[in-house]
Amino acid sequence: MAPGRPTPTPTPASRFARDLGSRPGSFGRTLQARLLAYPRPMQPIAIAQWNEIPDREPVGALVDNVDLVIVRWDDNHSVLYGRCLHRGALLSDGHISGANLICGLHGWDYVYMTGVSAYNNAERLYRFSSWIEDGSVMIDADEIMAGEKEHPQPVDRSA
Repeated sequence: MAPGRPTPTPTPASRFARDLGSRPGSFGRTLQARLLAYPRPMQPIAIAQWNEIPDREPVGALVDNVDLVIVRWDDNHSVLYGRCLHRGALLSDGHISGANLICGLHGWDYVYMTGVSAYNNAERLYRFSSWIEDGSVMIDADEIMAGEKEHPQPVDRSA
């Protein structure tokens, strides 16, 4: 680690996010391979209205107990796992600086187009499949449900 940046302490939320795709054999890669190998009907669901998402401002969504963050830039967008890998803070509470989504808690950064950490390219947020349809940001509910089933998000929402 570079000077000035604390060594991350793995938390249940960071392990969940990391398992979503940054290691070989992890959930994200396994899920992507499974989705490609077994064609099936998608279960598209709307998570936000396109015209209500401000440009370059993170917007949160919750689907099947999985936090998501949506970032719109011009006519493009990303739907990423919505918790910071450092301490599990909601990334929708962060802000955009240049091409980075910055966590509002400790300043960890991720390129909002890809989910890859700008500081440490080995860290990345899972980027969910998404598209715009009839003015809504859509995702495949099966992809979200598979993530929650295989890696329950360890967040106490009642706290």
